[in-house]
Amino acid sequence: MIVIDASSLLKYLLYEDGWESVERNMEEGCVAPDIVVAEVASGLLLAYRRGLLSENGFSECLETLERMVGELIVIKPSAAYLEKAVELAVKLKISVYDALYIEMARSSNLPLLTSDEEMLNAAKSLGIEVRYIK
Repeated sequence: MIVIDASSLLKYLLYEDGWESVERNMEEGCVAPDIVVAEVASGLLLAYRRGLLSENGFSECLETLERMVGELIVIKPSAAYLEKAVELAVKLKISVYDALYIEMARSSNLPLLTSDEEMLNAAKSLGIEVRYIK
């Protein structure tokens, strides 16, 4: 089981460089805080607005995301990690969003899968195992 963040899920859904590595890592099973759905949907919307996805492609990606949440990704409530995540956000000068993924990985003793360099550095500074896919 791994904690997967929005940057890696977006890489996978948009078939960006490295998406195959994300897919291989997801085979272990994934968990994420509930914010991941909104973050990924926002990223897909941005890709659509920038012309990187057609309207049909945008809809297909959203449907795939919904299926993944039901089948491949265990979603946990962010509130369970919020207090410690806010402390980490303040300490590490990162967003609360990023800190939620990091705190989930830290408290669950699971590796973190990310394509976000800032999150990589923050998590590594706490001794968390990070799988970084550039």
